[in-house]
Amino acid sequence: MPQYPFGYGLSYTSFAYNNLQVKSNMIHVGDRLRVSAEVANTGKKAGTETVQLYVQQLTGDIVRPVRELKAFKRVTLEPGQKQLVEFSISTNELSYHNQQMQLVTDAGKYKVWIGKNSAEGLDGNFVIR
Repeated sequence: MPQYPFGYGLSYTSFAYNNLQVKSNMIHVGDRLRVSAEVANTGKKAGTETVQLYVQQLTGDIVRPVRELKAFKRVTLEPGQKQLVEFSISTNELSYHNQQMQLVTDAGKYKVWIGKNSAEGLDGNFVIR
């Protein structure tokens, strides 16, 4: 068992995540998923945080990773400063090769996280039709 989760990092300050927004809970193949969260520096020093976006496919033909890193952004914040961090990914970025080695994007339920590593974060849901 690893000592730290994927994406874990140390800092001289602390950060808090709030107000996850999934812009549309239902999208179609070819659309873009837009997700945002507010990140605040709750410590006493300026710091840089790597904000990470993970996705999990809950239904599909084959078993997929529990949390798949899809995007990240680095934000530098002064003490007490907040920033809205937004991600936009296309459904093409959620595709995979099926058993026939065809690139497919499955319709169905998905879960999305924004957080500081693969074990923590704010979560929401969306559906691809």
